[in-house]
Amino acid sequence: MWPHPVVGWCSWFAFFDTVTESDITRTADVVSEVLAPYGYEYLQIDDGYQRGTGLPDLWLNANEKFPSGLAALAAYIRGKGLKPGI
Repeated sequence: MWPHPVVGWCSWFAFFDTVTESDITRTADVVSEVLAPYGYEYLQIDDGYQRGTGLPDLWLNANEKFPSGLAALAAYIRGKGLKPGI
């Protein structure tokens, strides 16, 4: 049994594979201000950020829709008091 529920937001259900860096930063702003007080702690970027499918390297490096890269985006999400995930 988990000590507390795992609660978060996943980009897939809002943006599918058309997600952009801007979508995620705006969402992090809203989730941290509106939903975090209700227990939301994770912000997961799903399909759409990666360079392709197949090889692991393609999933570890962001495509052109994420010009700042994953490390910078994860830092932004953490700065909002949330935990990033892919």
